[in-house]
Amino acid sequence: MITQMKVSITRIQDFLKEEEQTQFWPSNNTEASSHVALEIEPGEYNWEVNSNSNSKKPTLKIDKRIQAMRGEKVTVCGTVGSSKSSFLCSIIREIPRVTGERITVFGTRAYAPQSAWIQSSTVQENVLFRKEMNRRWYQQVLESCALNMDIRLSKLGPTATPPSWEKGVLT
Repeated sequence: MITQMKVSITRIQDFLKEEEQTQFWPSNNTEASSHVALEIEPGEYNWEVNSNSNSKKPTLKIDKRIQAMRGEKVTVCGTVGSSKSSFLCSIIREIPRVTGERITVFGTRAYAPQSAWIQSSTVQENVLFRKEMNRRWYQQVLESCALNMDIRLSKLGPTATPPSWEKGVLT
């Protein structure tokens, strides 16, 4: 309980220390008659915009035009580290655009990022969280959270200590 409280307080402090976003983004279009909800033009985005961006590989490269129509359900799928979160951050304009056209949202947008929270412990201890081992339930949790592939890819066993996580991204 004390650990959870400490993590929560740290997150609140980190949030309060963040700089307020002051950039104005005029590309929001509220045309009610449009059947298009989102238009994405090809471009490159990089979290490290202040460093020499031209010589660095972009964090995200969108190489073709994407359109999402009003009422459509859209999923963003990919493996761990394939820039799914960066793609979503490009839509809400949290990641700086280095090249290309802007992304146009017809209407409003909202985003609730994932926040991973793990203990500095083993994968198994993070899943069980001091509960008694129930193999069937444990395997179901690994499958439901799609952790089996991550464990296989990282060559971690279920009792190995996981790599460090920062802001929901495996490092």
